[in-house]
Amino acid sequence: MNKKYKKIILIHGWGFNSSIWNNVIENSIYGSQMHPLNIYAEARESGTNINSITNSIANKHPDLDCIVGWSMGCYFANALSKISKKLPIVYVSFLPSFDNFSELGCGFTKKEVENLYDDLNKDFLNTIKKFYIMCIGKKNINFIKQFINTAYSLEKNYSHEVKESLAFIKKDFINFEIRKNKCIFIYGDDDNLCNDFYSNKIISQFDKKIIKGGSHALFVDKNKEFIDVLKSSKHSFKYT
Repeated sequence: MNKKYKKIILIHGWGFNSSIWNNVIENSIYGSQMHPLNIYAEARESGTNINSITNSIANKHPDLDCIVGWSMGCYFANALSKISKKLPIVYVSFLPSFDNFSELGCGFTKKEVENLYDDLNKDFLNTIKKFYIMCIGKKNINFIKQFINTAYSLEKNYSHEVKESLAFIKKDFINFEIRKNKCIFIYGDDDNLCNDFYSNKIISQFDKKIIKGGSHALFVDKNKEFIDVLKSSKHSFKYT
């Protein structure tokens, strides 16, 4: 990642908000250049459609220099790459399909997605908390506790957008196409949702970094290691 970047957009994943990037911003030398987005706020304004949201983001941030997308955020980053083909992109814990577990061995089963939507309607808060455990891992319970307020905030302010986003990411994840941008993929080798078999098979032709012991939300439990990868990636970004 280049110090010359004046604006680096950070895009969170499903079930979280922009606060998940706080430690990255606080501990990175690029912190002052980083701008975390709240996708659910964008969805309320623009509608729960990836293209409408990314067009809104592009209009609001015409001066952005780099995009970091995590999990669901990778799809917004990818959609933004269709608008500007020169933007370097960091894909963190990229999933090819939200509910294609049977074919790719990663993500969720279709039944799990259906249950997730039903569970949100029955008990939003506990469903989100369980999802946090899935993303960050039971062994990282102290990290998970940091995001309890996020769960409360989503329930209070964006429960509708969180539920509706399950539908549009289920559809749009299938339409993912890696653009000819400078990009790098970052994974943790302790990711409950995305395994090495998938990442080796699907994106073997791209520049990929693996963080040992990293969860799906690897920049939370392996913050220093993640920031070190960002720092070193200014030399490894390459056009795909």
